[in-house]
Amino acid sequence: TVCTPSGTRLDICKAAAAKKINVLVEKPLDITSERCQEIIEVCEKEGVKLGTIFQLRFTPVFQRLKEAVNQGRFGRLILGNAQTICFRPQSYYDSGGWRGTLAHEGGGALMNQGIHSVDLLLWIMGDVVNVDAYAGTLTHNIEVEDTVTAAVEFANGAMGSIQATTSVLYGIDKRLEIYGEKGTVIIDGETVVKWDFEDGFPLQLVDEERIQLSASSPLIEDVKGHRDQIGDMVDAILGDREPAVSGREGKKAVDLILAIYKSAGMI
Repeated sequence: TVCTPSGTRLDICKAAAAKKINVLVEKPLDITSERCQEIIEVCEKEGVKLGTIFQLRFTPVFQRLKEAVNQGRFGRLILGNAQTICFRPQSYYDSGGWRGTLAHEGGGALMNQGIHSVDLLLWIMGDVVNVDAYAGTLTHNIEVEDTVTAAVEFANGAMGSIQATTSVLYGIDKRLEIYGEKGTVIIDGETVVKWDFEDGFPLQLVDEERIQLSASSPLIEDVKGHRDQIGDMVDAILGDREPAVSGREGKKAVDLILAIYKSAGMI
């Protein structure tokens, strides 16, 4: 597993692949589309599996949300909104020379904290074809954004928004809103705020999943998501298949974030 600073993954992945070692990389896969693509290509060339850590895909509520989309319960998708509203003190950025830098972190609030919500939005709503964004550094002494907002258009015609900031002390961490003709789902963190569909079927979780959602410690949820994703990676290696979140899947979130940065004039 590669858990080094964001802009250092390429060389590590190349070295591992050359030794025929399968690679599971923390988000982001790397900080440019070109570097991500090179990681993907070298792993394919060397015949090793490549996965990107997006553990929220493996949590029960998001698994059920994805199933609802696949089953057509929303009807036509209309709007998809993703927010990561959190706080990081200046000391957080000062604690590592790579944090808050374009060259080593690749961005700020969106590339580091908001990327999980970006991945979920893409996974649920599909590819984005148009972006209009604004970004700024409002409360920190860093060279990248601490606040960003973007309007997006999806390939299926749906519309949406993405917001991320590390400047709000009393935020909502991660919020995902999915609106369709026949259904609405709103999730704060992993807490279901609204789960309403025309078909009337409620959210159903097995006992183990209910225990996870009722656990008071966020650590329990985080570990479970990582555990399940690592388990999927092991199964992919043993079964000679692609991991559920492949390198190509991981690259999608980076590509969209870079498109947002470009629209906002950051790069």
